[in-house]
Amino acid sequence: MDRADLTRVNALYEEARSIATAIHNFDNGGRIVAMTVSAPEPAPMPPSPDMIATVMTGNMQYPPEMVMAIKTALEQRRAEIVAELTQLGLTGVE
Repeated sequence: MDRADLTRVNALYEEARSIATAIHNFDNGGRIVAMTVSAPEPAPMPPSPDMIATVMTGNMQYPPEMVMAIKTALEQRRAEIVAELTQLGLTGVE
């Protein structure tokens, strides 16, 4: 594994940890408390502050279907991460 792969592996593990925490929180009664919305792609890098908005949503009630769709998307992304890590030669990744 070369250095670029190691950097990618670390980024994937960090993303997987965040996703696992979010799924765990949803499964244990957690709720969405903030939402970040960005301008459409392609955005300049780094994006200017007016291109990204984070809204605190702790007082909002999200429809259960929306929460389930978000959880499903997180689970799909976790599966993609596991597949990519497997392609990089790492096995036993959950």
